[in-house]
Parts: sequence; C-alpha cells; structure tokens
Amino acid sequence: MIHRWLLNALCVLVWVGSVWAQPLSSRPFNSFNLRNLRISFPAPTARYVGMGGAGIGLADDPGANSLNPAGSALFSRPAVAFSTWLVYQEVEEPSLNCAGAPLHQEQSELFVDQVFLSTVVPMGRLRLGTYRQVHTDRRIAFEVFKPFRYNPSRSPEENLQRNFPTQETLLRTQLVDNSLMAAFQIRPQLSLGIGIHLFRLDYHLTEREYFHSGLHDEPVCLRSEISPENLYLIRTADARKWGLGLTVGIMSRLSSRLFFGAVYRLRPAFFLDNRILLPRFVLTDSLHTVEFPTVGHVESRFPYRLPDSFGFSLAYKQEGTFHLVMDLVRTRYSELVHFSVTSPADAGPHPTDLIQDNRASDHADPDGKPDIVLEDIWEIHAGFEYVLRTPRLPWTTFLRAGYYREPTTIPYSQQASPEFRASFPREAPLHHFTVGLGIFTGKHLRLDGAMDIRRDRVTVVGSSVFVL
Repeated sequence: MIHRWLLNALCVLVWVGSVWAQPLSSRPFNSFNLRNLRISFPAPTARYVGMGGAGIGLADDPGANSLNPAGSALFSRPAVAFSTWLVYQEVEEPSLNCAGAPLHQEQSELFVDQVFLSTVVPMGRLRLGTYRQVHTDRRIAFEVFKPFRYNPSRSPEENLQRNFPTQETLLRTQLVDNSLMAAFQIRPQLSLGIGIHLFRLDYHLTEREYFHSGLHDEPVCLRSEISPENLYLIRTADARKWGLGLTVGIMSRLSSRLFFGAVYRLRPAFFLDNRILLPRFVLTDSLHTVEFPTVGHVESRFPYRLPDSFGFSLAYKQEGTFHLVMDLVRTRYSELVHFSVTSPADAGPHPTDLIQDNRASDHADPDGKPDIVLEDIWEIHAGFEYVLRTPRLPWTTFLRAGYYREPTTIPYSQQASPEFRASFPREAPLHHFTVGLGIFTGKHLRLDGAMDIRRDRVTVVGSSVFVL
C-alpha cells in the first residue's frame, strides 16, 4: 500500500510539474503596432485637387483657406465654398508564409463624405473666415497572417518572442479641423494670414493577435490561424481628443505675373490610452503544457503627434488665360514615431523596439537602435489651370491637370530580416495623377470637379464656390 501511494504521488508530481504557469514578466509582446498610425492631409477642394494639390502660392479662392490663409486677403466680396468626396480604395496589408515570401491581403472600401465648408467675409482691409475640413476619415478592417517557426531547443517564451503574430484589426481614424482665420494686406504686394485650429481626433482600434498553440518535438513552421485557442492578446484604444493648432502664411506678388507663397503649420499631439488584455494562453506538445494565465488590462499612454509641416510655392498667372503653380512641402512624419511613453514597466517595450530581435536573457535590443522608423518627407505638387472662353456659351470653363508624388507615410522597419521587412515594409511612393474641370456660370457661382488617381485609390471631388 505504501509503495502504491508513493507511486501515485510521484505520478501526480510529474503531471503537475509538466504544467508551468508563467508570470506576466515572461510573456512577450510588443506594446503597440505603429502601422496603426495613419494620417494624411489632402487638398481641400476640387480646384486644387485637379492641380495636383498645389496652391500655396495660388490661394486666391475661399476653398484654399487651409492651404494658405493669406490668400483670403485678395477677396473683395463675401464667399462660401464646400466640397464632397467619393473615394474608392484598396487596402493591402503585408502577410508572410513559411517560405519567407510576402503575401498581400486585399480589402476595398467605398465611402462618400462632405469634407470641406468655408466662408470668407471682408471687413475693410481685414478678411475673416472660418472653415471645417475632414482631413482623414477611414474605417478599415483586415487580417494579416504570419508563420509560427517552432524550435524545440528554445524555451516556449523565446519561441513566442521570435515570431510575429497573426493579426485581426479594426481601425477607425477621423481627423476634423475646425478653424478661424484672419488675413490682411500689409501692403498691396504682400498679405499675411493666420489660422487658429481646433482639431478633433476620433480614434478606435481593436486588434487581436494569434499564435499557433500546438508545439512539436522537432523544428516546424506552421501558420498561426485565427481561432479561439490561438488568441494571445487583445489591444484596444478608443478616444475622442481635442487639440489646438496654428497656421501662419504669407503671399507676395513678385511681379505682375509671378506670385510667391509660404506657410507653416503647427499641429497638436493627442494622448491615447493603449489597453492590452492578455487572455489565458496554453502551449502544448506531446510531453508538456505551458500555461500563461489571464492578465487584466495593462495600460500605457503615448502621444499621437500630428506632424508639423511647412511649404513654399511659386505661381505664374497670365490673367484670364493660364495659371501654373508648384508647391514644395516638407512634413515632419518622424514625429509619429519619436515620442516618450508613459506606462508601467510591464506594458511592453517602446513601440519602436520590437521584441523579435531582442535578447531572450534580458530583453534588451542588441544594437540599441529603433526597429521602426519614419523620416520627414518632401512632397512636390505641380499643376496648371487653363481658362477657356467660348463666345457662344454663357459660362467660362477651367481645364486643370496636375501631379504629385507622395512618399511613404507609414512607419516601417530597416532590419535585414525578411520577417521584419515583410511585417513592416517600406511602402513604395505613391504617384498621383489629377485632372479637373470648372465652370463659372456668371458673377456668383463656380462649379468644380476633379479626379485623383493613384495605384490603389481613386478619388472624385465635387466642389462649389458662391460669391455674393
């Protein structure tokens, strides 16, 4: 009897010893996916979309208040402008298979939005105005699949650390700019404009991460599927934030036909709460079971910095016949990734430090450099407007065309590893080709339409300007 009792106790100890409950400190995860910070600042109305988004030096239109507030000083009568967009876009997110070849999961979206409303009122030499612009309004849902490469010589924690998870993401970003503007002429050849902005950011993120939960006795590569038993992490952020910004612009008439414009934009930072829920996760093989217990919300706070920008422009105006404009704009997109995080020690590393290349012993990055980067970029916008007058028609027609090159605005990895580059790829520059048509029906109303075509997106814009 004693021998049987000892044998049963030994079996129980062996069984219990094969189940390890791991503390939170040993559970590897990245604190935030910086690819979920996506923002853009398109031209506000069809006239400027049709000219490649250029207009800092040709802001003689109430639809150009957000491009350069100084241009409103040229207006002598009250005016109203509004604009509506129809957008079709394909969303491609990077996936990876076991062979290391990148895959692309494609989704598409179609939406209509009223994106711009502006008014300008002259008061002597002073021009007062207000506008509301929707810079970004996107809701995207996508799935990204990744392989799980299991090496039995590594601990379960290190196997998790070395792999990227499969992700299921729902992301909604809306940025609305409500602005007050004042412009006045310093002298006939020079005007100054100032805009005060109240930005509203609505940001919602629900992201689920999955790892393959069945281990093996030999090296193997399997795809981490989306299933309840593979659920490893749930990340959420849900915020409505407000922030103040400032724009200062000038317009100068260099000659009878040549104009110069310059603008500087200061934008705010919104502090977002990033919440991570770690559900119970179990890794099993033929001999062992490794259990990570459920952990309540782990919270961190980081700023969503809207990048500041500045730009210069030259415009050539052959009055009543031909207009040519080119803008050079620099946007400080690096501010999206250069920030400090307010968080407890167990909220994960800095978002630019990916755990996949850190040492397993102390979780330190061996090279000490950011794994995720994003540089400031220069954008070149150029376009023209041809004024076509037909004596037999009671209106004036405007023909427009333009081009601009948009470098990558999504954070990416510079690591040599194919997994890093496939999970955080550097997006290719986007080439925008634009065309537009305007009709001035008389003394008061102008109707504009434009189309912006790039590799993954088609935007149709309709605008109108009414002058009292």
